Amino acid sequence: MGIWGFLVKIAADAVTPEQLQVLFVVGMAPPTVVALWRGGFKLQRDRKGALLGMANGVLATVGMLAYYAAMSRGKASVVSPE
Repeated sequence: MGIWGFLVKIAADAVTPEQLQVLFVVGMAPPTVVALWRGGFKLQRDRKGALLGMANGVLATVGMLAYYAAMSRGKASVVSPE
């Protein structure tokens, strides 16, 4: 996680928070597909779980956009002390 936070600050100085979020999702896709494939992923049909999972994704995206915006405007040592 420390390396991730370091890379976020460097990237936040180079691209917008929105671009960084899109690139984050694109970068997450290949390892996610591999993990699902190796784990024998089967789609669950629990409506409540699906809605909560989607809400988690929306809230995580809003939080990450705020984090990326803070990193692009402030010092990493203040925004994300690790």
